[in-house]
Amino acid sequence: MKKEIIELIKELEKKDAEERIQGLPVSVRMRNITPDVGLFLNILVKATKSTSILEIGTSNGYSTIWLGLAAKYNNGKMLTLEVDPRKVTMAKENFSRANLEDTVSIIEGDAKESIKQLDKEFDFVFIDAEKEDYIEYFDLVFPKVKIGGIIVADNVVSHAEQLKVYCDHVRANPDTQSVLVPIGRGEEVTLKIR
Repeated sequence: MKKEIIELIKELEKKDAEERIQGLPVSVRMRNITPDVGLFLNILVKATKSTSILEIGTSNGYSTIWLGLAAKYNNGKMLTLEVDPRKVTMAKENFSRANLEDTVSIIEGDAKESIKQLDKEFDFVFIDAEKEDYIEYFDLVFPKVKIGGIIVADNVVSHAEQLKVYCDHVRANPDTQSVLVPIGRGEEVTLKIR
């Protein structure tokens, strides 16, 4: 990884840590994934040779950078969805700094509506948005995921009680295999098997 990208990642990690220490409300702070999850997602995308990646919930683009770098490594493309215009602006600046403008595209607006408009198939999907909407996001995106594709949902340990229904939902689907990976704030990794 290039020095300037490592510096950018460290800068975003520091900002996220400071916002959490300050106790900023969830609606204001960046809500980034942990560094180990960033690396995990990057490795997973590379290992699966995913070239079409979708992220639901961009924030300032921290997780997008990890995923986007893997997409670029695979000669792929990434699409990320974010509702907050302020975060979209920050994310675009960070994509530029990470030299990912040719790899990552962002759509501003309600992710549910954006997903309905998407007419493409994805190898890899990362869900990290409003927890109460996870099942709806999954159900909207699942038909657009190729067989052998992966959907990863963040926060299934940190929000275990709230996201138990999501985990139960994906595990009950006869067309998936799904497992909780206890890193960061908990990742539910779901494979589309048919």
